Amino acid sequence: MDTNKMRAAFEALILADGKSIRRSGDSYHFGTVHRKWLFWQEAWNQSREAVVVELPEVQSDMIDQVGGEQEVRYYPQMALITAIEVQGLKVAP
Repeated sequence: MDTNKMRAAFEALILADGKSIRRSGDSYHFGTVHRKWLFWQEAWNQSREAVVVELPEVQSDMIDQVGGEQEVRYYPQMALITAIEVQGLKVAP
């Protein structure tokens, strides 16, 4: 989730609670809302750090279908790792 989506989810909850989401730049006008936003961001970051994805081992029948073992093990795995890390998650070594 990027920052804009995270902020939209946060602001939807704040509005549902009847609070104002007026802001200047990254700061909300009301201190309580701004502090909640800071806590929200920190909780989201910590939740991302807690998740580590373990990729499955390549099966021998996958190698036969695609071609060489190096191709199956390296290229799709690197694409998966990149896609996972872009989401703010970690991939187990």
